[in-house]
Amino acid sequence: MNNYKGKVMAIGSLTFIMIFGNSMFVPVLPDMQIQWDLSSSKAGLILTAFSLAAAAVIPLTGYVARFFGKKGLAFAALMFVSFGCVLAVLSSLEFFSSAAFTVLLAGRVCQGIGAGFIAPLPFMFTGDIFSKELRPGVLGLIEVFNGLAKAASPFAAILAVQLGGNWLFFIYLSLAALSAFLITLNIRGQKRIKKSLPLREFNGLANRKIFTAFKKVFPYLILGGVTMCLLFGMLTFFSYKLEWIYGIDGIVKAVLFSLPLIAMTAASWLTGKYLKGRIFSSSLLLNVSAVLSVSVLTGGLFHQSLTALVTIMILFSIASGIFLVCCNLLITENVLKKDRDVILSFYSMIRFTGVAAGPPLFAIWMYEEGLMFAFSILTVAGVRVILVKNELKKNTLWQAEPGR
Repeated sequence: MNNYKGKVMAIGSLTFIMIFGNSMFVPVLPDMQIQWDLSSSKAGLILTAFSLAAAAVIPLTGYVARFFGKKGLAFAALMFVSFGCVLAVLSSLEFFSSAAFTVLLAGRVCQGIGAGFIAPLPFMFTGDIFSKELRPGVLGLIEVFNGLAKAASPFAAILAVQLGGNWLFFIYLSLAALSAFLITLNIRGQKRIKKSLPLREFNGLANRKIFTAFKKVFPYLILGGVTMCLLFGMLTFFSYKLEWIYGIDGIVKAVLFSLPLIAMTAASWLTGKYLKGRIFSSSLLLNVSAVLSVSVLTGGLFHQSLTALVTIMILFSIASGIFLVCCNLLITENVLKKDRDVILSFYSMIRFTGVAAGPPLFAIWMYEEGLMFAFSILTVAGVRVILVKNELKKNTLWQAEPGR
């Protein structure tokens, strides 16, 4: 199965694992808040612990990969995820009853470390394995796996809560094992660098060599992080709103919660398909999705019904899917191959930082919906202004060394 589809499945499974680890907790946060007797902001720590741990280790990915190779690093990261699942399950034992929440957070930190090392790998594998012509389609499919993980997670979470909270981690552990199996079958190992630079020297060299490239793609790095912050923040708001305001839970909540995520998945796939051979259209699509986001969020200031809320979430998720595919492509294709690993590591770190910031921020702001939507509108508009001011010049946008 060592072919195009097999490689995409293996790479996509890593994205699925990375996203599923946080997404499955979003729809059941209200349940966990009641179960643990937590405040809304403290319940958000279940997501934040995972995301901050991931963001902290992501910059080390390029350096660690020099020793273990990208395939070896993928296996090591999946082991961290698995250990975190075991630790989280142990937190439910009576032996840990006095420190159950602390042990659970420790398990989430371990899972986050694994997810952090995983985060840049799909983009790195795509840049290494696939030709320039195939990359837009593969990058679009990576966001499809991203969306599938978000769409599947509500159903898995609701089912797990009904069976018992530990099933969340049994499911996650099983997915990690499946990902390891797919990587074994479809991804060939790469040569390791036997003698590597000291970490301080490696970082200094990287900073000197990629500073110019980093400046060029910086607006897109920020846009990716802001998109993830707003997306996960809005999903947290959506979860609480469905359960606390409209009294919707169980399978009905899972279905409604999955609708915007399915829409995002479809938008990601169609965007990647459209951009194949049309990479210069990325800037146009960014403009379209920015206008859509601002329009939808403005509508959020006036929504008064469940139908309006679901429609807002669907349209905002579509805009987010377009944003992320365009950012992935513009960053991957505008960076020289020798600098790509470091840049993509920072990109993944910024995305995870956005994921970490969104839920606790929106858990506080959701009590003042007007302020929440106004902040979101200003954020999208502000980032778009930065993009316009720093737009990459078309005559230099796609220049790179041979073998990019």
